[in-house]
Amino acid sequence: MIAAGEEARKPEPSRTVICSDYRVGRGRPPMHSRFKKGQSGNPKGRAVGRANNKTLINQALREMVSIELGDKVRKVPLIKGVVLKQGMAAIQGDPRCAAAVHKFALHADADNNHGIETEMFQFAKPSDELFDRIDGILLSKDEKIELARLRQIADFGGGMTALSLTDFARAKEIVTKGLGWDVTPVTSPPAL
Repeated sequence: MIAAGEEARKPEPSRTVICSDYRVGRGRPPMHSRFKKGQSGNPKGRAVGRANNKTLINQALREMVSIELGDKVRKVPLIKGVVLKQGMAAIQGDPRCAAAVHKFALHADADNNHGIETEMFQFAKPSDELFDRIDGILLSKDEKIELARLRQIADFGGGMTALSLTDFARAKEIVTKGLGWDVTPVTSPPAL
């Protein structure tokens, strides 16, 4: 029974209009399977307790591992083990490991503002000993460019042995000229 002053409620019409000429196909899903307005497409969401990628990486980096330093075996978190091993290789002269340790220090300084003195990480590159003594005035612009290319190959390749025979011979010519040594080719004496 309806009380005085109230009107009978009419059922709400469906929001989807079913047309007899509606064709289901690509980009036109059936009306009954479309997302409903105001309803999430993933109502349950991510399962409770399931870790995201950042959490998984952080857990892996904190995992305890055994590393050998000298004659001792230590159990340390993975990230610390990586830094220690890189540091040990850097001490033994590996330029790539030295660069990695330097990068670790820069990131630690930027992240934590501890004021790490990064000047102590300015390691000598393999090409420094040979190429730093060169007088640039004695070289042409093209020779300076080529020397920079050869220097980069030597530094990133781990030393002068990273150069091909042709590159090594060219580096030798440029260095000889840059040091001011006589570079005139030796001609054989005339035949008698």
